Amino acid sequence: MNIPMLERSKGSVYENMAITVARSTTAFYGNEKNSSPTSVITETIVKIVNAQRPKTRYRVGKWAKPMVWMRVYLGDRLFDKILATQIK
Repeated sequence: MNIPMLERSKGSVYENMAITVARSTTAFYGNEKNSSPTSVITETIVKIVNAQRPKTRYRVGKWAKPMVWMRVYLGDRLFDKILATQIK
């Protein structure tokens, strides 16, 4: 797996965890049903650049709103536990 950010963890106690997270992320977002078209992000960036008063935050992409909802309403501990179950 050639991911530049993984180079930092090579030889450290975090190496295996970093590889596992990278593989899980790639597997999840590599599946079309789990990701948004790049045009969604591109259109939002164009909107931001052209806005006179851009918002502080933009929730775009398939999982953005559900993840924010989960983070706010479930709290840190449960949110982190749920995310940890997705690392295989």
